[in-house]
Amino acid sequence: MLASVDATRLGSEPSVVPGPTPLVSSGRAIAGVTVRIADESGRSLAESTVGEIRVASSMLTAGYLENPEATSAALGGGELRTGDIGFMQDGELFVLGRADDMIIVAGRNLLPQDLEAVVDSVPGVVPGRSVAFGVDDDKDGTSHVVVVAETIAGEDRPALARWISSELLAQLDVAPRAVHAVDRGWLLKSTSGKISRRLNRQRYLSELAARASGPARAEPAADGSLVAFVRAAVTVALDRDCPDDDDSLILSGQLDSLALTRLLLALGERFGDRLPLPNVVGFHRFDSVDAICRLLEEVEQGAIASSRQTGASPRGDKLASFAGATGRFDLLILGSSTAYTIPGKLEAAAGISAFNLAIDMAMIADIYCVMRFALDRQDRVRRIIVGLDVFAFRPKDVTVIDPRSIGFPDLVKYLAPDDRAALAALGEAGEREFQRLRINLQRLIGWNPGLRYSFDGEHGDLIGDDAGVQPSGLRPDVIEQNRHAMAVAYGGFDRICPKQSEYLRDMARVATAAAIRIDFVIMPIHRALGDFLAEKTTYPARKAEVLDLIRPLVSETVRLHDLSTPAAFGGDEEDFSDTYHLDRQNGARLLRYVLAR
Repeated sequence: MLASVDATRLGSEPSVVPGPTPLVSSGRAIAGVTVRIADESGRSLAESTVGEIRVASSMLTAGYLENPEATSAALGGGELRTGDIGFMQDGELFVLGRADDMIIVAGRNLLPQDLEAVVDSVPGVVPGRSVAFGVDDDKDGTSHVVVVAETIAGEDRPALARWISSELLAQLDVAPRAVHAVDRGWLLKSTSGKISRRLNRQRYLSELAARASGPARAEPAADGSLVAFVRAAVTVALDRDCPDDDDSLILSGQLDSLALTRLLLALGERFGDRLPLPNVVGFHRFDSVDAICRLLEEVEQGAIASSRQTGASPRGDKLASFAGATGRFDLLILGSSTAYTIPGKLEAAAGISAFNLAIDMAMIADIYCVMRFALDRQDRVRRIIVGLDVFAFRPKDVTVIDPRSIGFPDLVKYLAPDDRAALAALGEAGEREFQRLRINLQRLIGWNPGLRYSFDGEHGDLIGDDAGVQPSGLRPDVIEQNRHAMAVAYGGFDRICPKQSEYLRDMARVATAAAIRIDFVIMPIHRALGDFLAEKTTYPARKAEVLDLIRPLVSETVRLHDLSTPAAFGGDEEDFSDTYHLDRQNGARLLRYVLAR
């Protein structure tokens, strides 16, 4: 039997989630043998739930010779604790690996063979000659992933290590702490002839200890030169020698979420609350020593907003601005960050007053709640434009809305009762999820805002400089970053969420009942990303499902515009801040196009 699973979520969730990675079963138990999956306390688990494999049979051994302790640990209640983990599906057993090989990183369970399969696929690595294991870090209270890979003679090992890290991040959302590229024959085998993770972990740690016997690394000097300070901070964050100043830290996987936290704490020693947050200015601004230095120079010059000024939740700033606005609005602009550059401030000749209330990282349920929030405070709105990001329709595991909305009771009151209860039940778990989202490299690394999270309180428009945007076109590294992020984001996106779909229908119902024209707009993406998504991801299928969802709703008051390419609205193919976000010129052109329809 063959099962298709989402390998990126296999170790982080108890239940197996369908996805693109194939797994082959070991078949059904033979007559006289019972196989079950149990949790740590021995209770049986449901089908498609990962746990320890236990076997019962009259053919089992009576125990280990003259070793009662080992016998007691392995046998009990008439069954064998195999030490393997797996799950049952349709009566068949799927074996995932050894429990003692499992790597646990910040609560996420990683199977080393999954990591090793990705490493082995990288050209330059000797096939089948890699090993992945966990190394405990007492400072972080968790383990970190280390990969050792034998390389083909003549390969550029530093470049190959960066490639391996990048592939692990893109395919499995795993950022290894270290990738050790070694000579062929370096890896040790067990007495049975298999590569031993335990022995190679011991060898790696022994060599690491020998290298670390030199002088201790210096803490960042708050009064030294800026570049020396940043290098020292990066060294502390990575707990190893600082890479070259132009080396990627985040995209390469060297700087994972825990290391990023350490980096921010180290930088904060000198800059305090003047230090901007990565989710405010963009993770690309922390992707190398050079990028961090440029960012901090802007901070010293007062050219960039501080964490204190911007706050941790830009959506809160937007909602407060709208609630406190003195004007009355005819037009409301909604959506996620893809709709940020649709201008709320229109030319006086247009005779329309508008507010852009698009919010960052919004699901459809978020947008619905914001729409209700706005209509309860403005009675003159006669038209609504909703910029739709196909990714906003993805299913969520616990709640339909972004966890940050926990802090906005004026929003969540519009959710359906069961969704409101699910959000309330998150409690501290929701806060932890919010913190995770702030440093979620998978989704945010591609956001390259020359556009800052600062808004005109009168119209909701973005305020900020465009220094990060190149009018001549996007840099290749920005395109590549976005492709990596979207490949991961769409990797397990196999259907649009029924609940998100229902909230979109509710938006159409509310608008129609209030005699308000509502325009649903599929937002554009840069052609470099569009071609990639069409070839490599589920984006085309999900976009088709979204269009099929909206078409039956179209009426005198409900309109649909597929503007997923700039050509559809007469836009500029290159006027993008990154491959997934329009720049201001295209935002204005899109608005004029929709208003004319």
